[in-house]
Amino acid sequence: MRYQNGDVSIDGDFARFGSKSYAIDKITSVDVRGRERQAGCVPVVLIIIGVFIGLAAAGMFADDTKQAIVTGLVAVVLILWGSRLQTKKRLTDYTLLLTTSSAEVQATQTTDGDEVAKMRAAIEAAMVAKR
Repeated sequence: MRYQNGDVSIDGDFARFGSKSYAIDKITSVDVRGRERQAGCVPVVLIIIGVFIGLAAAGMFADDTKQAIVTGLVAVVLILWGSRLQTKKRLTDYTLLLTTSSAEVQATQTTDGDEVAKMRAAIEAAMVAKR
């Protein structure tokens, strides 16, 4: 199984990650670790602002209904936007680790779980073919 994507290539003899190359027959194990990153503060700030605007809209409902509805809609948009950003910003960093006879090394890191799974499968297939 061959793998090629950008500066990463894996064939029957070598796994190349940029300027580093690892001989397939020297790799003893492959591991993928995932670490979830926390979202930044922008989504939380948007949600808080939306809540305060929503409270203001509720307070002005008796005096000016049209203005309260428009303000309430702005609040809903801000809350939904902040919620969407919050869920989108939860990314997982996947790290592909190779263990060689000398040590464990980080080969590459990406947020694309499918790509790192393809890399792992290609390395494992090449390792099996060598044995």
